[in-house]
Amino acid sequence: MEITQGHYKIVIEIAQRHYKIVMERRQRHYKIIVVITERHYKIFMERTQRHYKIVIEITQRHYKIVMERTQRHYKIVMERRQRHYKIVMERTQRHYKMVIEITQRHYKIVMERTQRHYKIVMELAQRHYKIVIEITLRHYKIVMEMAQRNYKIVMERTQRHYKIVMELTHRHYKIVIEITQQHYKIVMERN
Repeated sequence: MEITQGHYKIVIEIAQRHYKIVMERRQRHYKIIVVITERHYKIFMERTQRHYKIVIEITQRHYKIVMERTQRHYKIVMERRQRHYKIVMERTQRHYKMVIEITQRHYKIVMERTQRHYKIVMELAQRHYKIVIEITLRHYKIVMEMAQRNYKIVMERTQRHYKIVMELTHRHYKIVIEITQQHYKIVMERN
Protein backbone atom coordinates (compact mmCIF):
# COMPACT_ATOMS: atom_id res chain seq x y z
CA MET A 1 0.00 0.00 0.00
CA GLU A 2 1.41 3.34 -1.06
CA ILE A 3 0.09 6.70 0.08
CA THR A 4 1.64 9.93 -1.15
CA GLN A 5 0.06 13.37 -0.78
CA GLY A 6 -3.13 13.05 -2.85
CA HIS A 7 -2.38 9.63 -4.27
CA TYR A 8 -3.38 6.17 -3.02
CA LYS A 9 -2.20 2.94 -4.59
CA ILE A 10 -3.15 -0.53 -3.37
CA VAL A 11 -1.66 -3.64 -4.97
CA ILE A 12 -2.80 -7.10 -3.86
CA GLU A 13 -1.05 -10.05 -5.44
CA ILE A 14 -1.73 -13.75 -4.73
CA ALA A 15 0.60 -15.87 -6.78
CA GLN A 16 -0.32 -19.57 -7.09
CA ARG A 17 -3.00 -19.00 -9.74
CA HIS A 18 -2.06 -15.37 -9.88
CA TYR A 19 -4.57 -12.75 -8.82
CA LYS A 20 -3.57 -9.13 -9.00
CA ILE A 21 -5.66 -6.17 -7.90
CA VAL A 22 -4.41 -2.63 -8.37
CA MET A 23 -6.45 0.28 -7.06
CA GLU A 24 -5.09 3.72 -7.66
CA ARG A 25 -6.58 7.07 -6.82
CA ARG A 26 -5.14 10.47 -7.61
CA GLN A 27 -6.80 13.80 -7.23
CA ARG A 28 -9.62 13.32 -9.79
CA HIS A 29 -8.55 10.04 -11.28
CA TYR A 30 -9.57 6.54 -10.20
CA LYS A 31 -8.06 3.40 -11.66
CA ILE A 32 -8.93 -0.20 -10.77
CA ILE A 33 -7.25 -3.19 -12.42
CA VAL A 34 -8.20 -6.76 -11.55
CA VAL A 35 -6.17 -9.50 -13.24
CA ILE A 36 -6.83 -13.23 -12.65
CA THR A 37 -4.65 -15.39 -14.83
CA GLU A 38 -5.14 -19.16 -15.04
CA ARG A 39 -7.79 -18.56 -17.73
CA HIS A 40 -7.08 -14.86 -17.80
CA TYR A 41 -9.69 -12.37 -16.67
CA LYS A 42 -8.87 -8.70 -16.76
CA ILE A 43 -11.06 -5.90 -15.48
CA PHE A 44 -9.88 -2.38 -15.95
CA MET A 45 -11.88 0.61 -14.72
CA GLU A 46 -10.58 4.12 -15.12
CA ARG A 47 -12.28 7.36 -14.31
CA THR A 48 -10.88 10.84 -14.78
CA GLN A 49 -12.87 14.02 -14.43
CA ARG A 50 -14.99 13.61 -17.59
CA HIS A 51 -13.87 10.26 -18.87
CA TYR A 52 -14.95 6.75 -17.90
CA LYS A 53 -13.31 3.65 -19.30
CA ILE A 54 -14.21 0.07 -18.43
CA VAL A 55 -12.43 -2.87 -20.05
CA ILE A 56 -13.44 -6.44 -19.20
CA GLU A 57 -11.41 -9.16 -20.86
CA ILE A 58 -11.89 -12.92 -20.41
CA THR A 59 -9.61 -14.96 -22.59
CA GLN A 60 -9.81 -18.73 -22.91
CA ARG A 61 -12.42 -18.19 -25.67
CA HIS A 62 -11.94 -14.44 -25.63
CA TYR A 63 -14.65 -12.00 -24.54
CA LYS A 64 -13.89 -8.31 -24.55
CA ILE A 65 -16.16 -5.51 -23.37
CA VAL A 66 -14.99 -1.91 -23.56
CA MET A 67 -17.19 0.95 -22.42
CA GLU A 68 -15.73 4.38 -22.81
CA ARG A 69 -17.33 7.72 -22.18
CA THR A 70 -15.70 11.10 -22.63
CA GLN A 71 -17.58 14.35 -22.45
CA ARG A 72 -19.61 13.96 -25.68
CA HIS A 73 -18.46 10.59 -26.89
CA TYR A 74 -19.73 7.13 -25.94
CA LYS A 75 -18.07 3.97 -27.15
CA ILE A 76 -19.15 0.40 -26.41
CA VAL A 77 -17.25 -2.55 -27.86
CA MET A 78 -18.31 -6.12 -27.16
CA GLU A 79 -16.21 -8.84 -28.68
CA ARG A 80 -16.39 -12.60 -28.45
CA ARG A 81 -13.96 -14.69 -30.50
CA GLN A 82 -14.14 -18.40 -31.29
CA ARG A 83 -17.16 -17.87 -33.60
CA HIS A 84 -16.57 -14.13 -33.51
CA TYR A 85 -19.25 -11.68 -32.39
CA LYS A 86 -18.45 -8.00 -32.43
CA ILE A 87 -20.68 -5.10 -31.42
CA VAL A 88 -19.38 -1.56 -31.65
CA MET A 89 -21.57 1.36 -30.65
CA GLU A 90 -20.05 4.78 -30.95
CA ARG A 91 -21.68 8.10 -30.41
CA THR A 92 -20.04 11.49 -30.74
CA GLN A 93 -21.91 14.76 -30.66
CA ARG A 94 -23.59 14.45 -34.09
CA HIS A 95 -22.53 11.00 -35.17
CA TYR A 96 -23.90 7.58 -34.26
CA LYS A 97 -22.27 4.39 -35.42
CA MET A 98 -23.34 0.86 -34.67
CA VAL A 99 -21.56 -2.19 -36.03
CA ILE A 100 -22.81 -5.70 -35.28
CA GLU A 101 -20.68 -8.48 -36.69
CA ILE A 102 -21.27 -12.23 -36.29
CA THR A 103 -18.86 -14.30 -38.33
CA GLN A 104 -19.15 -18.07 -38.59
CA ARG A 105 -21.61 -17.49 -41.47
CA HIS A 106 -20.86 -13.79 -41.54
CA TYR A 107 -23.56 -11.25 -40.74
CA LYS A 108 -22.64 -7.60 -40.63
CA ILE A 109 -24.89 -4.67 -39.79
CA VAL A 110 -23.53 -1.14 -39.86
CA MET A 111 -25.75 1.77 -38.89
CA GLU A 112 -24.20 5.18 -39.17
CA ARG A 113 -25.75 8.55 -38.69
CA THR A 114 -24.04 11.90 -39.04
CA GLN A 115 -25.91 15.17 -38.86
CA ARG A 116 -28.03 14.78 -42.03
CA HIS A 117 -26.84 11.45 -43.28
CA TYR A 118 -28.08 7.96 -42.43
CA LYS A 119 -26.40 4.83 -43.67
CA ILE A 120 -27.46 1.26 -42.98
CA VAL A 121 -25.49 -1.68 -44.34
CA MET A 122 -26.67 -5.23 -43.79
CA GLU A 123 -24.51 -8.05 -45.05
CA LEU A 124 -25.10 -11.79 -44.86
CA ALA A 125 -22.21 -13.50 -46.56
CA GLN A 126 -22.74 -17.26 -46.81
CA ARG A 127 -25.15 -16.81 -49.73
CA HIS A 128 -24.24 -13.15 -49.94
CA TYR A 129 -27.04 -10.67 -49.37
CA LYS A 130 -26.19 -7.02 -49.06
CA ILE A 131 -28.57 -4.15 -48.35
CA VAL A 132 -27.33 -0.58 -48.27
CA ILE A 133 -29.72 2.23 -47.36
CA GLU A 134 -28.31 5.72 -47.52
CA ILE A 135 -30.29 8.90 -46.85
CA THR A 136 -28.72 12.33 -47.06
CA LEU A 137 -30.62 15.59 -47.04
CA ARG A 138 -32.08 15.33 -50.60
CA HIS A 139 -30.87 11.95 -51.71
CA TYR A 140 -32.08 8.41 -51.02
CA LYS A 141 -30.21 5.37 -52.20
CA ILE A 142 -31.17 1.75 -51.59
CA VAL A 143 -29.01 -1.07 -52.90
CA MET A 144 -30.04 -4.71 -52.53
CA GLU A 145 -27.66 -7.36 -53.72
CA MET A 146 -28.05 -11.12 -53.68
CA ALA A 147 -25.06 -12.86 -55.17
CA GLN A 148 -25.81 -16.57 -55.44
CA ARG A 149 -28.09 -16.01 -58.46
CA ASN A 150 -26.97 -12.43 -58.66
CA TYR A 151 -29.83 -9.98 -58.21
CA LYS A 152 -29.09 -6.32 -57.80
CA ILE A 153 -31.66 -3.59 -57.18
CA VAL A 154 -30.64 0.04 -56.90
CA MET A 155 -33.20 2.71 -56.05
CA GLU A 156 -31.96 6.24 -56.05
CA ARG A 157 -33.78 9.48 -55.54
CA THR A 158 -32.26 12.94 -55.61
CA GLN A 159 -34.34 16.10 -55.42
CA ARG A 160 -36.36 15.68 -58.67
CA HIS A 161 -34.84 12.55 -60.05
CA TYR A 162 -35.79 8.91 -59.46
CA LYS A 163 -33.76 6.02 -60.73
CA ILE A 164 -34.46 2.31 -60.30
CA VAL A 165 -32.06 -0.29 -61.67
CA MET A 166 -32.89 -3.99 -61.45
CA GLU A 167 -30.32 -6.46 -62.62
CA LEU A 168 -30.54 -10.25 -62.74
CA THR A 169 -27.41 -11.73 -64.28
CA HIS A 170 -28.12 -15.46 -64.12
CA ARG A 171 -29.72 -15.16 -67.62
CA HIS A 172 -29.11 -11.44 -67.75
CA TYR A 173 -32.12 -9.15 -67.46
CA LYS A 174 -31.68 -5.46 -66.83
CA ILE A 175 -34.44 -2.93 -66.20
CA VAL A 176 -33.68 0.76 -65.75
CA ILE A 177 -36.46 3.20 -64.88
CA GLU A 178 -35.49 6.84 -64.70
CA ILE A 179 -37.83 9.74 -63.99
CA THR A 180 -36.66 13.34 -63.94
CA GLN A 181 -38.93 16.36 -63.81
CA GLN A 182 -40.18 16.22 -67.44
CA HIS A 183 -38.46 13.08 -68.61
CA TYR A 184 -39.20 9.36 -68.36
CA LYS A 185 -36.81 6.68 -69.47
CA ILE A 186 -37.41 2.93 -69.38
CA VAL A 187 -34.77 0.51 -70.61
CA MET A 188 -35.37 -3.24 -70.67
CA GLU A 189 -32.56 -5.53 -71.71
CA ARG A 190 -32.48 -9.28 -72.05
CA ASN A 191 -29.66 -11.47 -73.40
